[in-house]
Amino acid sequence: MPVGYSQQPYKGVIITNTGNQTVTLNGLPTVTNYTLFSGNFLQSGGSLPAGQNVYFEIRPNTGLAPGVYNETLTITGSNGVSAQVPVSFTVTAGTAPTIPTSGQPKNQIVKSGSIATFTCSANGSPTPTYQWQIFNGTTWENLSDGKQNLLGTVSGATTGTLTIVPTPSANGSQFRCIASNGVSPNATSNVATLTVN
Repeated sequence: MPVGYSQQPYKGVIITNTGNQTVTLNGLPTVTNYTLFSGNFLQSGGSLPAGQNVYFEIRPNTGLAPGVYNETLTITGSNGVSAQVPVSFTVTAGTAPTIPTSGQPKNQIVKSGSIATFTCSANGSPTPTYQWQIFNGTTWENLSDGKQNLLGTVSGATTGTLTIVPTPSANGSQFRCIASNGVSPNATSNVATLTVN
C-alpha cells in the first residue's frame, strides 16, 4: 500500500430511473481519482427500465497525496437522460506503526501446561494490525492459531495478545510481533523468550 492511507472499501451508489421510459445506459463515467466497479449493472448498452435501479461501487484510488478530492460523476443514457453524482473525500497522511517501550512483549516463565501470555501494543494511523512470529532457528515464521506440534496450543496469533499453552519442548522459544497498517515501514517488536519449567 502507498504511504498515506490503506485501501478503502467500496461505497455503493444507487441511481433510480424516475421517468416513464426505459433508458439505455452509456456505461460507466470517466473518473480520475477513483476506481469504479459495476458488475453487470452499469455497462454500456445496458437497459434501465422505468422505476428500476442501477447500482455501482466507488472508492478512492490508493497513492493519492493528502488533500481534498471532489469530482462529479455523470452517468448518461438515451433520450438525453443524465444523472450527476457528487463525490468528495479527504486523504489525510497516515503514520507508520511504532511499538513504544510500554508496548513491547516481555519474557515469560511458566510451567508446562500453564498459560503464557505475550502482549504487544502499537501506535499508528490507521490502527495497526498484528502478526506474531516464532524463530525456528534460522528464520522468523508467522504463527497461526491452533495446536502446534512442538510448541503447544496457540491463540491470538493475529491480535495484540498471544497466548500459548506450552509443551516442555517449547522451552527457549523466541517470539516477536509485527505491527502493520499499510503505511511503511512495519514495526517489529523486541524478541521475547518463553521459559517452560
